Amino acid sequence: MNSMSWLVFKKEMRDLFRDRKAFLGAVLLPIFILPFILYIIGGSAASNTNAVKDGLRIAIVGNQNSSLEQALEQVNGIQIINVSNPEQALKDNEIYLYLDIPNNFNSAIASKDGSANLKVYYDNTSQKSQIALSTLEEVISGFSKQTVSNRLSSLGVDNNLLNPINIEPVGVGIQNENTAHSLQLLAMLLPMFVLAYAAQGGAAAATDLAAGEKERGSLEPLLSTRASRSSILIGKLAAITLMGILSTLSGFIGVLVSMFIPNSLFMNTDGLALSPEAIIIIAALAILITLSFSALQLAISVFAKSFKEAQTYLGFLTFAPMIVSYGTMYLDSTGSSLLLYNIPIINAVLVMKEAIFGIFVPMHLILTFTWSIVYIILAVLLARYMFNREDVLFRS
Repeated sequence: MNSMSWLVFKKEMRDLFRDRKAFLGAVLLPIFILPFILYIIGGSAASNTNAVKDGLRIAIVGNQNSSLEQALEQVNGIQIINVSNPEQALKDNEIYLYLDIPNNFNSAIASKDGSANLKVYYDNTSQKSQIALSTLEEVISGFSKQTVSNRLSSLGVDNNLLNPINIEPVGVGIQNENTAHSLQLLAMLLPMFVLAYAAQGGAAAATDLAAGEKERGSLEPLLSTRASRSSILIGKLAAITLMGILSTLSGFIGVLVSMFIPNSLFMNTDGLALSPEAIIIIAALAILITLSFSALQLAISVFAKSFKEAQTYLGFLTFAPMIVSYGTMYLDSTGSSLLLYNIPIINAVLVMKEAIFGIFVPMHLILTFTWSIVYIILAVLLARYMFNREDVLFRS
């Protein structure tokens, strides 16, 4: 950056930081808003689970003196509530579900080959009711297995006759299951956050420094100074890029902070779940993606006739990576085709997922970073082409 570009850069940054709302929204807000959002989501889910675990309120209709009811009364956390209208009680959230036990339940269970059909009524629009259903199914499944064991014992048959194979899942990727679960959520959502902030972080600055100046009539005086168009372009691009990088890294820092907040969606009991190598790779990709978007945003803003037109165009640009991030949310971090590492944005998402799980494939890294640099060069050339066209620069 030459002296003229540096002067333009300082001038544009001074103008941008003069608007404190834009600075707070782009830089400071992501550090606090992301941990807060993730805490609300994680805290809400934990609250529902704990509420059901501490007091699983159910009602029983039909057979009121069954062996199953007696077994349920012995389970810690289950509360059997007597209600006159269980359906209304379920709607009023007095109970989480109610169980219809047939009158012949005890005799059917007592017989050697009998079976009983149970109906469990729950609210399929309530998360708590669905959690209660899952918990109750586990309890009833245990009761059913115990009944089978008792029947086999009465016949003098070994229980292993019906269970010749026992499955023991052993996770080999990451030893700590809580860490593995946290990383899976992180691999789904972190690339989306990075792309969102990379695409949106510099949009306001790009709109103001090109289309905004054209509309205010302050671009012509700037072009009449000793600074060349290349110097002006570099200065403006550097200012937009810096705002975008600050916004993207602030969002990334917000995600890292959320890993230490209790009940946060990304909370990990072992502390920071990401390795230093993963943090460096994700941060580097975030910066490269931001550079590409900054150059594209400047080119689009120069092309736009007015401030509002630039906002409309840039709105579509910021929406595009969101579509890609949603489409790749469930892509596996391993086994993806090498072709995908040559496609913009998708390659960055895949490498981020790999880095999160501690997978570093040299070929994937080389392809992704090489293509990212190529995209930056193309975007800068497009911005330079737009900035040097008189019919575009002064169109109104």
